[in-house]
Amino acid sequence: MRWPFLGVEGVPGDLFLNGWWGEMSYKAGFEVYRLTEANHPPIFLVLNGLSQAVAEIPFVWNFLESVQFTWTMRLKLWPITAEILLILILWRWLRGRGALRWLIPLVIALHPAFILDSVMWGQSDPIFTLFLVVALMAFNEGKVRLAWVLYALALLTKFQSIVLLPLLVVLTWRRWQAAPPGSPCFAPSSRLTLSAAVGLTRSLPIRAGVSMSSPSRRFSRSTCGTCSNRVTGSAHSAASPSRTTGHWFAR
Repeated sequence: MRWPFLGVEGVPGDLFLNGWWGEMSYKAGFEVYRLTEANHPPIFLVLNGLSQAVAEIPFVWNFLESVQFTWTMRLKLWPITAEILLILILWRWLRGRGALRWLIPLVIALHPAFILDSVMWGQSDPIFTLFLVVALMAFNEGKVRLAWVLYALALLTKFQSIVLLPLLVVLTWRRWQAAPPGSPCFAPSSRLTLSAAVGLTRSLPIRAGVSMSSPSRRFSRSTCGTCSNRVTGSAHSAASPSRTTGHWFAR
């Protein structure tokens, strides 16, 4: 589905800018933001610059010329790679989900919008989408710090990733409340960062199923990935320390 469009310049102006900014990032580093009008965060520029650097190696250049792998195709290499990785990761993650394991990756593989965006346009959307999806998977597994690292990579790829910030702040806040005090899931530095995040959440006009003034403590399932402690049921205001592990468990 994608190969026939690989050499098509869907939006020549954007492709030219992506290639130029990438080449300048390879030659001038972060000076690209001073020398050009680059408006992308650094990751996409660095990836395109890496493609240019590799392509300028003599034997690589000769090989690309022999197989007619053009400059336009190189600009689309990273978005297509990210899209393929996203499809494979979702297929792996949805194992045991019946028809969904095949339906969701198939929709991504065949949907015209995905094909136009990555193969025709060569945009960075598949790259930051990959980071966002894997970040949500990390949250689902209780790996909060990893999720925030992946989210930071998404922001450094494209600023549109900011739309998920309120959701991630709320998810972090809820998991922090569900984690036992003293749990290794949240080191002091993480608690300091989270305190700032909670302050941000209180200033946002959002309601993600939880009241900002008096947050609910009802969780259908909240698992701490490090401690393997699971909190279920309604409010768990009373807690007692475990004498065997030193952790706190909800009664």
